[in-house]
Amino acid sequence: MRVVAVCLVAVFAFAQAALAESKKDWDDCIATDADRSIAGCSKLIARAKDTKTNLAIAYYNRGVGHQNKSEHQDAIADFTQSLKLNASDPATYRNRGFSYAQTAEYDLALDDYNQTIKLKPDYASIYYDRGWTYAGKDDHARALNDYNRAIELDKDNPDLFNDRGSSFAQLGDLDKALADFDKAISLNADHALGHANRGWVLAQRDKHEEAVVEYAEAIRIAPGNADNLNDRGWSLIKIDQYDRAIADFDAALGIKADHVRALQNRGWAHWLKGNLVKALADYDEALRIDPGNVDALNDRAAIFDDQGDFDRAIAEYEKLLAVHPDDGRALNGRAWGYAQKGQLDKALADSERAVALLKDDPNAIHTRAWIYMNKGQLDLALADFDRALSIAPDLAGAHADRGRAYELKGDRDKAVADYRKSLSLKSRQIYDDKAKAAALQHLTALAATASGSAAASAGSPDREAAKPREPSQAEKRIALVIGNGAYANVKALKNADSDARAVAASLQRLGFEVIEKHDLTLAELTKELKAFGDRAPGYDWAVVYYAGHGIEVGGINYIIPVDAELAAASHVDDEAMPLDRVLAKVEGAKKLRLVILDACRENPFAVKMASAGTTRSIGRGLARIEPEAGVLVAYSAKDGQVAQDGDGSNSPFAQSLLKYLGEPGLEINMLFRRVHDDVKTATSGQQIPFTYGALPAEALYFKGAGE
Repeated sequence: MRVVAVCLVAVFAFAQAALAESKKDWDDCIATDADRSIAGCSKLIARAKDTKTNLAIAYYNRGVGHQNKSEHQDAIADFTQSLKLNASDPATYRNRGFSYAQTAEYDLALDDYNQTIKLKPDYASIYYDRGWTYAGKDDHARALNDYNRAIELDKDNPDLFNDRGSSFAQLGDLDKALADFDKAISLNADHALGHANRGWVLAQRDKHEEAVVEYAEAIRIAPGNADNLNDRGWSLIKIDQYDRAIADFDAALGIKADHVRALQNRGWAHWLKGNLVKALADYDEALRIDPGNVDALNDRAAIFDDQGDFDRAIAEYEKLLAVHPDDGRALNGRAWGYAQKGQLDKALADSERAVALLKDDPNAIHTRAWIYMNKGQLDLALADFDRALSIAPDLAGAHADRGRAYELKGDRDKAVADYRKSLSLKSRQIYDDKAKAAALQHLTALAATASGSAAASAGSPDREAAKPREPSQAEKRIALVIGNGAYANVKALKNADSDARAVAASLQRLGFEVIEKHDLTLAELTKELKAFGDRAPGYDWAVVYYAGHGIEVGGINYIIPVDAELAAASHVDDEAMPLDRVLAKVEGAKKLRLVILDACRENPFAVKMASAGTTRSIGRGLARIEPEAGVLVAYSAKDGQVAQDGDGSNSPFAQSLLKYLGEPGLEINMLFRRVHDDVKTATSGQQIPFTYGALPAEALYFKGAGE
């Protein structure tokens, strides 16, 4: 949280001194231009021929000139001289206090502010300044008392509400903080700090999509603020928008090349994308600027763990622990390195200390569980896995590893359940991908064992068992079907509406709970996707079908709401919906997570976007993607191709999809292969549907053989 006070220091106009030798020097001394004021006041002080009162004024005004140039030590010296000549002026105490606060001499600042209040008790700005100083000392309870008094005296100052909100936030009262930031923005809609701080609170509540909106406002108002770009980038990481996040960190570093947090965060984003070389480069640069940065040291060592270079990882952690022996993250990282090298006793000793220091950190508990499991202490391992997952239920790697512990203990059903759960979850770290790959192997092996046992017990192949399994009566399925055709700023799509209606009706007949929407604006699209994503975890299948325009800009895919203008490529982030956000909304479903896009039509905005000038590439069709494990994405045309809207009542892709959706006993992968062949033939090879991603090792059917 950045708490920034606004300096309300003013150059006070004084009566023309009657005894001045030079009217020009006095005019200069009381000028608002800092350099002119310093020069004029210096001449008067050098002559020392005025009265004590006038010399006090000259020292005061020169001090203000230095203060306005952020020359606070010179300002303090001048204010001190002024007070020797006139010890009863509240403005001089206030301004000297302000300069003390800017140099972190908080106790001296408080002494001056207290003296100011004695001389002028109803001076709103001094309560503000004293509150800001208490906040600088992390004494936010006293800061709040002063902010409250200042607000009583000045109810319409947005900066006061913003800074009081910052203190509420530091005390953990996010509701009151948010109310104050809202008030600051209501008093000044372009209050950049109010928007940025509101974004910070929303981010603390894991409302990162809303936080991104607030940071965007702050950036619009104050485009040169590197912190706002960094903070928006951090929230973009949390909603898996890694490329956009990296672009924000790049911009922040373009403004401030030594922005250590932006370097660390960009390293994190590269790490999450699997680009460990770039991640290490960013951490190394952060450490060049700040060699003792514990976060960067920990993260760099963790990358060596992910690379499998456990000796180097252990060496890095040991360097860190030599300086910070009680750093829990470093102990946990070294424990992991030892464990991977098979040194389980050393690993357990580090892990025990890490858990004691980090308490309820799920990653540390997971590490200890893994060590227990590999030592054969399965009950202790399962207790730790349970504890870690009670804190963080979406740890894909922990589910995979607990599944292995259950399998080793002989509990096949629980092992299978955990393996499947792991595969249904998004990977949050590189280890998750490794653990999920192992989970898939174990799950496949268990399925093969079960099939072999069933065949052996029957004595001969069982023809009934070979039939496709029908969906369970208890299986819950939900679909969001969107048809965007009535575009406000480009020619309407003829078939998007009819395609969506036909697919919605087909899915409804197949037992889906269908949410059917047409011609959605960006706000409506955001609302519907959010609501769908919230519901998906309660269902076995979650399917999104979208018919409408989709485009690729700068390697990122977007679906286009009907109110988009897209006058320039730079507008796409503000007016379109990234495909990654759509994919994220199906990920909570238990079995099938499917997104179907009949959205690769010719980009009608391309000419306008290109003519506006851009350094971002504008693709033809959609770009290739690599969705998370367990998610399947079906394009109506492969990456780089354009889909046809069709001459009939449905597009070629929708027509083929409708043909096969209701076919009994048609496994889903075969369904899309048939759609691929149909559309390729119908369009003479001009349009070739394509699927990306992979499903769990289980046959899935829209309609079972016996239905």
